Amino acid sequence: MPKMVKQTTATRSLDNFLVPGMLDSTISDALKVMGKLCESMKESRVLCLRVYGRFLFLRAEVENKPIGTRVQSDLILKYGGCAGDFVRFLQKHVQRNILSRIAANRRILETIEETHRQLDYFFVK
Repeated sequence: MPKMVKQTTATRSLDNFLVPGMLDSTISDALKVMGKLCESMKESRVLCLRVYGRFLFLRAEVENKPIGTRVQSDLILKYGGCAGDFVRFLQKHVQRNILSRIAANRRILETIEETHRQLDYFFVK
């Protein structure tokens, strides 16, 4: 009985790409940092972990585009930029004291909402 072989298109791992604005950090490194920072966000932990989950889900979608196409290059650049922006946002807010975080709650929620909108871009492509 012949075995069925599934042909796959070549993919490029995001491990090789640097995050714009984050010196010496690959996209994979940024995702690891993002996960740790999301766990540290006290009041907004659940919301941040939801964004992190979407980043992880979309990683495979971005990687599975055919190698060398303009679509893949654009998606990798946009994905890396979104990841970098969210990591910088988390780094800024995770160190704040409780009063500062409560005072900035509206901005935190707006930034999380904007990040979700940016991630929606990948579902259209």
